[in-house]
Amino acid sequence: MTQPDYSVATEFADFRTDIHSELAVILETTRKQTTLIRTKKGLTIEILTIKAILMKLRILLIFMIFNFSTSLFSQETTKPLTDTEIMRNVSSMDIEGKEYENVTVTLKSISPDYFFYDIFRVKVTIVDMEGNTVWKKTLKNVFLYVFSDGQIQVGKPNFDRILIKKNYSGAFTGKIREKEGVY
Repeated sequence: MTQPDYSVATEFADFRTDIHSELAVILETTRKQTTLIRTKKGLTIEILTIKAILMKLRILLIFMIFNFSTSLFSQETTKPLTDTEIMRNVSSMDIEGKEYENVTVTLKSISPDYFFYDIFRVKVTIVDMEGNTVWKKTLKNVFLYVFSDGQIQVGKPNFDRILIKKNYSGAFTGKIREKEGVY
């Protein structure tokens, strides 16, 4: 059985005593970002001062606040459009699970007149390339939203019944889920 080597432990103990004996050097260099400590055995150690640590923590905190605020405010919001008619050529439209190709979608937002209707409505007409009406409905108590990237949503806040957006090739695709909504 071999004897354990205690030389590393004794060097560490000597190093600790060297640091304690040179504590005055650390107190004198608090204005610098780092402090160099030279031990009696010639070993040089660089130690960050408290001021440098606090500066790095401030930078980290500012970076975290900036990162959080940009992700918080980067969500796009829009107000509902009223009394507006939008026509959009859609390459692929999914209506309640049935797929239609190359259709024209007309969305007309109707404001309440408070005489006959007290709710907002959106009239939706979908016509195929031959001119046949594929789907025609007036959705009640919904709003028409248009976003800057061309996306169109019809529904209530956080519950979309109709969603038309661009795909990767630049063509518009749409989805209609009248009862359960589009997710």
